[in-house]
Amino acid sequence: MRHYRPAESAALARNPTENHHLVPLPNVDRHYWQLVQAMHPELGFFSELLMSCDLGVAEPDAEAFRRASRAAGTNPEHCFFADDTMANMGAAKALGFQARWFRDAPGLHRALRGA
Repeated sequence: MRHYRPAESAALARNPTENHHLVPLPNVDRHYWQLVQAMHPELGFFSELLMSCDLGVAEPDAEAFRRASRAAGTNPEHCFFADDTMANMGAAKALGFQARWFRDAPGLHRALRGA
Protein backbone atom coordinates (compact mmCIF):
# COMPACT_ATOMS: atom_id res chain seq x y z
CA MET A 1 0.00 0.00 0.00
CA ARG A 2 1.38 3.37 -0.92
CA HIS A 3 0.21 5.13 2.26
CA TYR A 4 0.65 2.25 4.67
CA ARG A 5 -1.76 2.36 7.58
CA PRO A 6 -0.76 -0.60 9.76
CA ALA A 7 -3.67 -0.40 12.20
CA GLU A 8 -6.24 -0.55 9.39
CA SER A 9 -4.41 -3.34 7.59
CA ALA A 10 -3.64 -5.34 10.72
CA ALA A 11 -7.32 -5.31 11.68
CA LEU A 12 -7.87 -7.55 8.65
CA ALA A 13 -5.37 -10.07 9.97
CA ARG A 14 -6.88 -10.55 13.42
CA ASN A 15 -9.05 -13.50 12.32
CA PRO A 16 -7.06 -15.36 9.68
CA THR A 17 -8.16 -18.85 8.79
CA GLU A 18 -5.80 -21.78 8.62
CA ASN A 19 -6.17 -21.71 4.83
CA HIS A 20 -5.03 -18.11 4.38
CA HIS A 21 -1.66 -16.48 4.92
CA LEU A 22 -1.56 -12.69 5.02
CA VAL A 23 1.73 -11.36 3.70
CA PRO A 24 2.06 -7.56 3.44
CA LEU A 25 4.56 -6.37 0.84
CA PRO A 26 5.16 -2.69 1.65
CA ASN A 27 7.69 -0.61 -0.27
CA VAL A 28 9.38 1.06 2.68
CA ASP A 29 12.81 2.12 3.80
CA ARG A 30 14.36 0.63 6.94
CA HIS A 31 14.15 3.80 9.06
CA TYR A 32 10.45 4.34 8.38
CA TRP A 33 9.64 0.67 8.92
CA GLN A 34 11.34 0.65 12.34
CA LEU A 35 9.13 3.56 13.39
CA VAL A 36 6.00 1.83 12.11
CA GLN A 37 6.84 -1.42 13.94
CA ALA A 38 7.50 0.41 17.21
CA MET A 39 4.12 2.16 17.04
CA HIS A 40 2.04 -0.82 15.85
CA PRO A 41 2.48 -4.12 17.71
CA GLU A 42 -0.61 -5.43 15.88
CA LEU A 43 1.69 -6.10 12.92
CA GLY A 44 2.43 -9.39 14.69
CA PHE A 45 -0.90 -10.73 13.40
CA PHE A 46 0.46 -11.13 9.88
CA SER A 47 1.83 -14.48 8.72
CA GLU A 48 4.97 -12.82 7.44
CA LEU A 49 6.10 -9.27 6.62
CA LEU A 50 8.09 -8.72 3.42
CA MET A 51 9.52 -5.21 3.41
CA SER A 52 11.24 -4.00 0.28
CA CYS A 53 14.15 -2.74 2.41
CA ASP A 54 14.84 -6.33 3.52
CA LEU A 55 14.10 -8.00 0.19
CA GLY A 56 16.29 -5.73 -1.89
CA VAL A 57 13.46 -5.50 -4.44
CA ALA A 58 10.24 -3.54 -4.46
CA GLU A 59 6.91 -3.61 -6.25
CA PRO A 60 6.35 -3.65 -9.17
CA ASP A 61 9.46 -5.82 -9.63
CA ALA A 62 8.27 -9.37 -10.39
CA GLU A 63 10.76 -10.82 -7.91
CA ALA A 64 8.95 -9.08 -5.01
CA PHE A 65 5.74 -10.85 -6.01
CA ARG A 66 7.49 -14.20 -6.45
CA ARG A 67 8.86 -13.92 -2.92
CA ALA A 68 5.42 -13.02 -1.55
CA SER A 69 3.96 -16.08 -3.24
CA ARG A 70 6.67 -18.30 -1.75
CA ALA A 71 6.12 -16.73 1.69
CA ALA A 72 2.43 -17.57 1.40
CA GLY A 73 3.38 -21.12 0.52
CA THR A 74 1.52 -21.27 -2.77
CA ASN A 75 1.67 -20.47 -6.46
CA PRO A 76 0.85 -16.96 -7.74
CA GLU A 77 -2.47 -18.10 -9.24
CA HIS A 78 -3.63 -18.96 -5.71
CA CYS A 79 -2.60 -15.55 -4.33
CA PHE A 80 -4.81 -12.52 -3.94
CA PHE A 81 -3.12 -9.12 -4.19
CA ALA A 82 -4.73 -5.81 -3.29
CA ASP A 83 -2.99 -2.47 -3.81
CA ASP A 84 -3.66 1.20 -4.45
CA THR A 85 -1.08 1.51 -7.25
CA MET A 86 -2.02 0.46 -10.78
CA ALA A 87 1.58 -0.38 -11.79
CA ASN A 88 1.74 -2.90 -8.95
CA MET A 89 -1.62 -4.34 -9.99
CA GLY A 90 -0.40 -4.92 -13.54
CA ALA A 91 2.80 -6.59 -12.38
CA ALA A 92 0.91 -8.91 -10.03
CA LYS A 93 -1.65 -9.83 -12.69
CA ALA A 94 1.15 -10.55 -15.19
CA LEU A 95 2.44 -13.25 -12.81
CA GLY A 96 -1.02 -14.76 -12.36
CA PHE A 97 -2.09 -13.17 -9.08
CA GLN A 98 -5.74 -12.37 -8.57
CA ALA A 99 -5.55 -8.61 -8.08
CA ARG A 100 -7.91 -5.86 -6.95
CA TRP A 101 -7.31 -2.12 -6.79
CA PHE A 102 -8.44 -0.08 -3.78
CA ARG A 103 -8.18 3.53 -2.65
CA ASP A 104 -8.56 3.37 1.16
CA ALA A 105 -9.19 0.94 4.06
CA PRO A 106 -12.93 0.56 3.32
CA GLY A 107 -12.00 -0.14 -0.32
CA LEU A 108 -9.53 -2.78 0.81
CA HIS A 109 -12.23 -4.44 2.89
CA ARG A 110 -14.54 -4.48 -0.15
CA ALA A 111 -11.79 -5.92 -2.36
CA LEU A 112 -11.16 -8.71 0.14
CA ARG A 113 -14.85 -9.51 0.50
CA GLY A 114 -15.10 -9.65 -3.30
CA ALA A 115 -12.23 -12.11 -3.52
